[in-house]
Amino acid sequence: MFPVSALLCVPQSVRIEQVDHLLSMDRVSLHLVPEGSALIGITSPMLLVRLLEGGKAASADHLTGNVVYGETDGFDRLTELVKRALAMALPTPQSRKVLEELR
Repeated sequence: MFPVSALLCVPQSVRIEQVDHLLSMDRVSLHLVPEGSALIGITSPMLLVRLLEGGKAASADHLTGNVVYGETDGFDRLTELVKRALAMALPTPQSRKVLEELR
């Protein structure tokens, strides 16, 4: 997931470079969060993973560094934040169309 607003607040040359990079990731399911959507509680890049042995973990980048969360320290809350953001996001085909229009 990537917020459209992050592409609209940078100079055109930066936006075009970022859009081209996002569109070049063919094997990634890209979901844009439309402009005006509020991503409450998500203040930095976040990664949620399911581990091979069945566990779960999360990682978030903050000003003070990367924070790793295990299953017992807020993972369920982070999962809910991501689910809400995904519910606001556009489907992949529509996201790619919006990106192409931003070039």
